[in-house]
Amino acid sequence: MKNILFLVIALLSSASIAHTEGIYGETRDYHNEKEILARIDFELHAIEKLIREGKKRRNAGSRVKFNYPNLSHDLNVIRHGIQQYLKKPNREPRKIKPLRGDYIR
Repeated sequence: MKNILFLVIALLSSASIAHTEGIYGETRDYHNEKEILARIDFELHAIEKLIREGKKRRNAGSRVKFNYPNLSHDLNVIRHGIQQYLKKPNREPRKIKPLRGDYIR
């Protein structure tokens, strides 16, 4: 379980590092942002596969259990937001769904 959690964190970190200044050049334009967000969406989809694998391999006898459904839900909320932005950026304020954030049962 620790390995899967580490992989999730590593993938999210690598996606955020890719967005830092200088890696994709000094000119940040709308097109580059969309490419980066599409890559983050792709990586989050790959993380979902890891989550399913972790859920299959979890230790049933463990006293503290990781809450995979909440993690999947939160990643889906994030992916949905990215996908909505990629489809058509909305300039109007909107209500944001809160993340569950509680990953230990």
